[in-house]
Amino acid sequence: MQKSSSIPLRKSESGFEVSVYRGELSQKELVRNAAKVKAAFPALPPEFFQILIERLKAKGFCDSRMIDAVNNVIDSCPYPTPTLANFLSYDKNVKLYTYQQFISLVTEHKASFETYTKVKCNGILLYVSKADKQRYNIPDEI
Repeated sequence: MQKSSSIPLRKSESGFEVSVYRGELSQKELVRNAAKVKAAFPALPPEFFQILIERLKAKGFCDSRMIDAVNNVIDSCPYPTPTLANFLSYDKNVKLYTYQQFISLVTEHKASFETYTKVKCNGILLYVSKADKQRYNIPDEI
């Protein structure tokens, strides 16, 4: 098993975001999902799977992110074959706000104090929707 790397805080145009995925990448799920991809896209060469597995590990994927990425590619990829990037670019993120951004949301009446909570991410105090925090089981300190 490979442990997912630390959860990176990413800066976006509208603030910060963090992936909802955490956990380990197991050999069992790697094999199961590689077989699923092979069944869905039989024209892919064996080298594709070697590189895909190497890159999934290097990018810190966990089982649930890999499963969701594979299912997403199977459901949405224009045939005949996907690219590595179709799998590796898959992620779900939660929006995090700085204090200034949070206050701006509240003063513009798009949010209320009661619907957000604080989290600490990489030593930075940020705000997240309570609904997102609960839905994705986001810890108080990321």
